[in-house]
Amino acid sequence: MITCVGSLAFDTTATPAGRAVEEPGGSGAYFSLAAALLSKVSLVSAVGGDFPKGFLEGMAARNVDVSGVRVENGAKTMRYGSTFLDDFNIRRQDFTQLNVFERFDPQISRAQAKNPFLYLGTLTPAIQLSVIRQMENPEFVAMDTIEYFIKNDFDGVKRVLAQVGCAILNDAEARMLTRRQNLVAAGGELLRMGPSMAVIKKGEHGSILFLQDGTVSPYPAFPLESVVDPTGAGDAFAGGFVGFLSRAGSVRRESLRKAMAWGTVAGSITVESFGTKPLMEATFETALERYEKYRALMHYEEEK
Repeated sequence: MITCVGSLAFDTTATPAGRAVEEPGGSGAYFSLAAALLSKVSLVSAVGGDFPKGFLEGMAARNVDVSGVRVENGAKTMRYGSTFLDDFNIRRQDFTQLNVFERFDPQISRAQAKNPFLYLGTLTPAIQLSVIRQMENPEFVAMDTIEYFIKNDFDGVKRVLAQVGCAILNDAEARMLTRRQNLVAAGGELLRMGPSMAVIKKGEHGSILFLQDGTVSPYPAFPLESVVDPTGAGDAFAGGFVGFLSRAGSVRRESLRKAMAWGTVAGSITVESFGTKPLMEATFETALERYEKYRALMHYEEEK
């Protein structure tokens, strides 16, 4: 089972395909819904009284334990607004309203502390370190961060990296954190900061897995004819990745290859519509069908 500590929020997003206003989302939602296709997830988060109860009930119906979501009736839920430009690769932040997350101090229950897998969403380094200290010897800890924390608390992000097994970052974050423009060099530098593995996400250009033994493995994106909204795709990738490792109960090399494929599949499902709707509607069977297509695309043999 996975303990996930991440945000629940209202997202307002504009893309070349249209605009969505105050869609329920957040890193915790996207990660948990993707991971729950493969494993049980316990989410730790906070929302205001304005957050729809039906959305939490929908998550619970999707194999996500939401008992760790604190509802503050007198407060407002976090809000985030962004605009994707024509090629979907450039995202402009329009506004961030932390609201209830300004006071977020996650308390991990005894059951959550015993879970073998932990995912730290885009939270302050201080909160991420607090969560790690509350866990009871987890087998695998993965983390994400954002450029804001790298810029404003660089040393804090480095302290977190020194205590996790896996860093999952996008290409801009990896370059900023390592001060390396070449992504292969950036991946190597990330590993020198402490984690045993790192994943750098490149949007429509796929992702790269880096291991301490020097292995560098690129994975292409799943080919799609139409992209509607990339919001949450990186969190969903992390959900598919960690979700499969939890399902397999292993971080062996063979499991990591399959986990990267599942992460790719989860991310591709997410971008096909606004908000979390595609993940809410996905099933293990429909995701498995896409996984098998991706696996077939990745496989080839030399001609004799």
